[in-house]
Amino acid sequence: MFLVMLVISGAAKNTILEESLWDSGPAPETWIESNRRIEHFVNIYRKNTHVRICLERAEKKGFLHYIHRVFYKHRLPPELAHLPILESCFDTRANSGSALGMWQFPKATAKDYG
Repeated sequence: MFLVMLVISGAAKNTILEESLWDSGPAPETWIESNRRIEHFVNIYRKNTHVRICLERAEKKGFLHYIHRVFYKHRLPPELAHLPILESCFDTRANSGSALGMWQFPKATAKDYG
């Protein structure tokens, strides 16, 4: 899953989304493509319709901008901001049984963290 997060992070890196994402300040340090195998997967995900739709939804609703700012402030890896692509496609109403919301936290975990 970590490789997928790196790939998705790289996939968003060269899209129009990045320009609008960082308009209001310096961008956090991001992962840099440096490996042929990873580059191969980045190219696959760049062409993935599902990934593109999820990123467009996140940008339209302003999720990525907010998530990246919070992650930057708390020194969290920026790649994790793309985890909702896999979990819910940035759908705040996602429901997979015991897990709810964009991040798909189980009810007990969500209560613990507010």
